[in-house]
Amino acid sequence: MKKLIDCCVAEIRNKSERNGAVGYDAQAPRNPSIIVNYNLDKKALDSYYEFLEQLWPGVYLNIPRADRESDFEAIENQVRANPLYLSLSEIQIHVLVNMTKCTLEDLRLFLKQKFNSPLYKIILHEFLDYERQNQIETSEKNLLNLMENRDRICYQFVYSNRLSNGAMWLGESGLKIARLAANITAIMSIDSHYFNDNNAYTFSYNLLEKPTRKIVQFSIRRLLEKVCNCPEYANLDQDILRRYRGSIQREAAYGTGSFLFRETDFKYLPDNKKLQKEKANIKKGIASLERNYPIAAMCFNAMIKQKVSEINRSRAKKVDFSGELSEPLLTFYAVEGFLKGNRQKKDLLGSLKTALLHERQISDEGTYSKVLTEYANQVIEDEITERIFAAFSEQFMKKIDHTSEVYQWLLECLRSPELQIHAIEKEANLTNYYGGRVDDYFASHAEEIIAKLDACSDKEDLLKNRLHSILLQIFDSNPVYYKSFEEEINTRVGKVDIAKKMFEEISEKDSVTRNICINWMNLQFKLEKMETGDVLILIHPNSKLLRLADNYKPLESSRQDCVERIDFHTLSLKPEVK
Repeated sequence: MKKLIDCCVAEIRNKSERNGAVGYDAQAPRNPSIIVNYNLDKKALDSYYEFLEQLWPGVYLNIPRADRESDFEAIENQVRANPLYLSLSEIQIHVLVNMTKCTLEDLRLFLKQKFNSPLYKIILHEFLDYERQNQIETSEKNLLNLMENRDRICYQFVYSNRLSNGAMWLGESGLKIARLAANITAIMSIDSHYFNDNNAYTFSYNLLEKPTRKIVQFSIRRLLEKVCNCPEYANLDQDILRRYRGSIQREAAYGTGSFLFRETDFKYLPDNKKLQKEKANIKKGIASLERNYPIAAMCFNAMIKQKVSEINRSRAKKVDFSGELSEPLLTFYAVEGFLKGNRQKKDLLGSLKTALLHERQISDEGTYSKVLTEYANQVIEDEITERIFAAFSEQFMKKIDHTSEVYQWLLECLRSPELQIHAIEKEANLTNYYGGRVDDYFASHAEEIIAKLDACSDKEDLLKNRLHSILLQIFDSNPVYYKSFEEEINTRVGKVDIAKKMFEEISEKDSVTRNICINWMNLQFKLEKMETGDVLILIHPNSKLLRLADNYKPLESSRQDCVERIDFHTLSLKPEVK
């Protein structure tokens, strides 16, 4: 299952990169805020401030800075005296810490002593500046420890000059971003020597590993729950009877031709002349034959046994029902639905067997030769039908056993520890958004999905090919973390067509030559400030969003063309609940 998840994550990320889908994950500070330096040296601190100004021009410039611990109290008093504080009551504390030069216990103690109050919202900027190889392991442990035990830390930004473990790394031409934990707002990997080159860097990512992994896990789990929750199929045995009875009877008819008796075959029976003189309207049968003509009855039975022996000795061509059994009637989904009512696998063939091998009513009137021929041929037909049915049953049960195996493999996957993703199930937006899409996809592609899973040859095939293929198709139809920008705005604001009105008023004058941080309010002319004033969006200069007014009509029918990757957990309008 881990290989399946990794494979899906890798392919989805690659597909996103090929399609040029990018996004921006930024939580710019909002007043009232204070930047508190925990242990950065002056050189790193100055470079870092300059870098932040390149990223968010004008945003960090006026934020009070406590470059030394002793400065904090005076600065806090100034901030609390600001009238803006009176309306918001909460101060955002941006703590700058070099993880390679700190003790985790000391950092926690510092945060607890200084900011252990609901009046503070802690945003940790973790600076990983590796000078020696042996610092990497220690600082990574600290980083992961903080991620797992966040306490009152609301957001974590991670800035790194290099990481060697592959979780987050910097390429030659720029930066790579990876999110190490789903509940972290943003992780930006940068190279410290970029700070002073006067360039503004776009912190773009494609599919962030951890959220994508969780969404893949969630999608697999949701899909497995769907395919394992088979509805009861109480009448499957009756459908099997209707579907396969004719096929077996045709095969039996092909095999009986050379073995059937003719009336003339019995003319040499002992007492045949007496038998033929019996009146036609007198009831006849095997019982009356044995009672009145025991020698003739013994010879008659011997003739039937001889014919049955010939049938048993004959090397009839093996009947192949694989074509019929490959039809969609017999799937793990249908079979498990039948077994839900305390039924057994053998019960699937009960109705068919009864219908095929029931004793037909033979007319007891007419000549003895006619009655005996009908009786003898029924024995022959039943013998051959039973042989054909046995061949069918063997192939049928192999198919049924395989469907049960498939079902067990699916259940094992569903119980896989990697799919125990309790955290994500608490996120209503994820479960509703992706869960609903998996449900919709399954509803419209159920037969295709079931057939694909039913056709797997072993558990490895199930994971490597079948589930993998199905999940990629799901993500093709419902791109992971893709959402059209206007949908995003309408969802957050809770109003219809707000985005359309916004974009119709944007013109080329909004084009920019570098990355800009657009205050949501600058776009949303139709909205009240209180609804949108706390949201910031970082937009790339080449973004289609800046040209959307011109392209809105042509793109209206293909909204996926104007998608920007946005982490809509980070940019939620709703206040964060601790």
